[in-house]
Amino acid sequence: NGVGYAGTGFIDNQRPLRTGASCDGGGGAQVVNPDAFTLTGFQLGDTSQMSSRGACDGPDLFQVDMSFYKNIPMGDRFALQLRFEIFNVFNNNNYVGVDMGYNARVTELDGPLDQATTIVQSEPSPTFGRAFGARNPRQVQLGAKITF
Repeated sequence: NGVGYAGTGFIDNQRPLRTGASCDGGGGAQVVNPDAFTLTGFQLGDTSQMSSRGACDGPDLFQVDMSFYKNIPMGDRFALQLRFEIFNVFNNNNYVGVDMGYNARVTELDGPLDQATTIVQSEPSPTFGRAFGARNPRQVQLGAKITF
């Protein structure tokens, strides 16, 4: 009926309840643990029970870039620069595009929809907390530049 779980009229601003489980997704592309949140027990219309913004950290970002270069003079007016550049030296997985839309499917209420006060059972989106991409892996680049 468009009312939203908290009675605000907007589904997009919903923040589920915390369960007490760790937010850590356990590694890999699962960045946030879906078991750390639930709508089960949510009192419809009561926004005070929502988890706070930033309750869990997002994916880590660790990237080291390095470059080596050599300037070689070639007379009075010209110089040659040879470059060797490495991006993401340690080849870390830096995940992006994490699905943070809880989008739970409510499977049971404590009464008919127009009289319900509490969500009895819900299931989170199967992709909640999962990253859909990663930044570039290690890349090596060679270059030469002539200045005059």
